[in-house]
Amino acid sequence: MARLEQVAGLTAHDAKQELIHRFEDAARDDAAASVRDIKEQAKKNADREAKKIVALAIQRIAAEQTAESSVSAIPLPSDELKGRIIGREGRNIRAFEAATGVDVIIDDTPDTVVVSCFDPVRREVGRLALERLIADGRIHPGRIEDVVKKAQADVDAGIAEAGEQAVYETGIRGLHPELVKLVAG
Repeated sequence: MARLEQVAGLTAHDAKQELIHRFEDAARDDAAASVRDIKEQAKKNADREAKKIVALAIQRIAAEQTAESSVSAIPLPSDELKGRIIGREGRNIRAFEAATGVDVIIDDTPDTVVVSCFDPVRREVGRLALERLIADGRIHPGRIEDVVKKAQADVDAGIAEAGEQAVYETGIRGLHPELVKLVAG
């Protein structure tokens, strides 16, 4: 034993300590590799589960939210106005849809007309213009164009005002006017 310690240059106790340190280092490396693998697997599973949850939420809410955010119902004082909105051979409704870029849906719903469009600004212009035409009672292609232009100007002014208010509330100074409009949109 003394001869072996002399050749190795270590005492039995030092040799044991060296062996223990090597086993500890190997165990730490194995444990770290296992922890890394477990974390990677957990991330993959979490991403998959998150995508599954988001997809389910979208499926449940999408149709309802799309209908809510893409249509505006406009009440009519009487059902006879539906015929006037459509016009002779559909010329009024075609002129209105061309001027605003929205779809007007006239169905069996009593005293209601629906304006549909994915662009909220165009939908608001269409809603406002149709309400004004109904209130005025004069619905014909020439009048439609004038009312749509006025409604567009009113909506643009409202957007600019909302943008200015948002910029004021946030304390941003010297913002370009086009960016102010985009802030409100």
